[in-house]
Amino acid sequence: REVADEFGAKDGRQRWVLGSIGPGTKLPSLGHITYDVLRDGYQKNAEGLLAGGSDALIAETTQDLLQTKSSIIGARRAMDALGVQVPLICSLAFETTGVMLLGSEIGAALTALEPLGIDLIGLNCSTGPDEMSEHLR
Repeated sequence: REVADEFGAKDGRQRWVLGSIGPGTKLPSLGHITYDVLRDGYQKNAEGLLAGGSDALIAETTQDLLQTKSSIIGARRAMDALGVQVPLICSLAFETTGVMLLGSEIGAALTALEPLGIDLIGLNCSTGPDEMSEHLR
């Protein structure tokens, strides 16, 4: 936050800081961790990022819908606990076959995540830009 503000003061252009949540290596759908423990961990992560001055939060490279939901709910709880609201971004990782690592296809993922009020949903990782064009379509 401090570095972004320093650069902004030098040239008058605003800089934004995105606080990164995840992805992590524990997937609740595979039984590596329980949903509530993961959600609470993501909440603590988000609280620290918000306290540090993040302008937005991004849950990134999520591979499992329960993992994704736990990060989003954790971020929402952090915002509520601190009394702040910032944009919430989510970036999902898809395989070349058009499914997340644990098999959720893109339509199912969007349907499951839409009610959570995410401001922006994107795709990343797993494949290159050429392979993602069909997923975006």
